[in-house]
Amino acid sequence: MKKLTLVVAIVLFTIGLLYCFACLSAHKKAMDQHTPLSTEELVALSEIFNPGWATSPTGIAEAKLPQALSISPTTDSILAKYGGEPSSEELVEDTFAKLYHLSLKIHHGSQQFSGLGLGGGSTPLYHIGSGNMSLRNFDVAKLYMEASIRNHISTSPAQCKNILVHLAEVEPDPERAALMLRLACQGKSFNVFISLCKSYQLCIETGSTQLADHYLDRIYTEYPNELKNMAHGFGFNIPPNPSAK
Repeated sequence: MKKLTLVVAIVLFTIGLLYCFACLSAHKKAMDQHTPLSTEELVALSEIFNPGWATSPTGIAEAKLPQALSISPTTDSILAKYGGEPSSEELVEDTFAKLYHLSLKIHHGSQQFSGLGLGGGSTPLYHIGSGNMSLRNFDVAKLYMEASIRNHISTSPAQCKNILVHLAEVEPDPERAALMLRLACQGKSFNVFISLCKSYQLCIETGSTQLADHYLDRIYTEYPNELKNMAHGFGFNIPPNPSAK
């Protein structure tokens, strides 16, 4: 009986292992098919997210602003906010993070088998991308976040905007980075408030004063209650509105 149990356990373990390898292979195949987001694709997102935004008062105002950040967000001094070489404690965390990312890749691959396609794999792709931001693997983060944005376009524009802000941080082209921030801040919702706060901070870090002032003004004008009650609670360094009582 014990031998039979052992044989069954070995068979099940082998099947599980083969399934994991198959999922990882499906994940790799899907990612190998990914091509970088073109500027044309990014521009087209505006009408997908918020039809008519370009002709709205805010959209017209934004068209008159600088269309590029002052310096690339990938400048070493900007990326230094993620820290230098990992400490010994971070190396331990890095190991666990890589195991977690491995599980997400298996999950993403399993979604290919289930017929959900790339769109069904959006969430694990996003988490792999954001995790690699913390691990300072910025090229890997860019790859996964771009793939996740493309997969979210038709299913969740709100999530897509959230990803765009993070992607702007590792975008070497200052003009494309500014476009990503502009797209992330279209519309009016709590998610847009978060995008505005993050965009303001990135503009401050890159010395993009005019853009920073614009996003700050939108925060003051459109989200006074959120700024008062939540901004600092989320860790954003947003100055209080001097005209607020």
